[in-house]
Amino acid sequence: MSRNPNPNTVAYWDESELRHEIDRVFDICSGCRRCFNLCDSFPYLFERMEAADDDATRLSTAEIERVVSLCFQCKVCGFQKCPYTP
Repeated sequence: MSRNPNPNTVAYWDESELRHEIDRVFDICSGCRRCFNLCDSFPYLFERMEAADDDATRLSTAEIERVVSLCFQCKVCGFQKCPYTP
């Protein structure tokens, strides 16, 4: 999986690959937090990560789905704020 996923690859359709990528990106975001004020998904993500001892693998599917549903899909976090570009 990558920042620009390709639906023509096997990894794109593999749920375990997706979860691995989500965990990786959430860990990076939680460690940096420069995006805290961009949309409602970040405060919720950081709250849930703190409750999970900053371990994204401990987040439930429902928590991940909530983070995703709160995202505006504006991409400001990745293109303007993120120094890591996960």
